Amino acid sequence: MELTIKVGLASCGLAAGAGEVYSAIEKYLKKSKVKTKLKKTACIGLCFVEPLVEISSKNGNTVTYGEVTPEKVTELIEAYAKGKPINKNVILSNILEGSENERLNNQTRIVLRNCGIIDAESIED
Repeated sequence: MELTIKVGLASCGLAAGAGEVYSAIEKYLKKSKVKTKLKKTACIGLCFVEPLVEISSKNGNTVTYGEVTPEKVTELIEAYAKGKPINKNVILSNILEGSENERLNNQTRIVLRNCGIIDAESIED
């Protein structure tokens, strides 16, 4: 299973430790056999639970974890890669119950529709 992992690296995420989380993911992926695309994104829009890490698969299943620390990285990625994502710290998901699912599923983002989706440093995005 190929995964895509996005880390929110806006100022709120960086202040909460997202830079260290991103580095921990890079370090883990260098040693791991899990096929993964690691991406940066800007604000995901949920600053109160930063650092945020979104893990998704090609089949469309997505889990966004909040308050991620470098120590949690290995557990989160390995569980998702085995098809058993962890229920702890889930903020948004289309396969698990997330703390913000109900509130955000009733919203339609217009101006911020690409919030947390694109890499603000990528001209292609």
